[in-house]
Amino acid sequence: MRLLYDLFFLAFSLLYIPCLLMKGRLHRDFLQRFGILPDDVTGLEGPVWIHAVSVGEAALAAKVAGAVKARFPGVRVVVSTTTRTGNDMIRRSAKGIVDAVFYYPMT
Repeated sequence: MRLLYDLFFLAFSLLYIPCLLMKGRLHRDFLQRFGILPDDVTGLEGPVWIHAVSVGEAALAAKVAGAVKARFPGVRVVVSTTTRTGNDMIRRSAKGIVDAVFYYPMT
């Protein structure tokens, strides 16, 4: 059953990418949705991972990341987001606090 789901997801993704291109919604970090993460995430060992779905959660994630860094300065903190708005917000508000920001991969 899992193989069938994976094949359907792959076929859907290949058909949906042209739609995203036409709508202008295919952004440079789109491949992160498929698990192709930047080196600053894959190279980290044992980070604290905070996930934020909404913009409100992204704002809270920035505060939590700051509190974690203040309490444990040597700990690496990464934040994943679901939306472009949340991703942009966490990049702005937690710049210099979090070690990496990326889109949560679809599974």
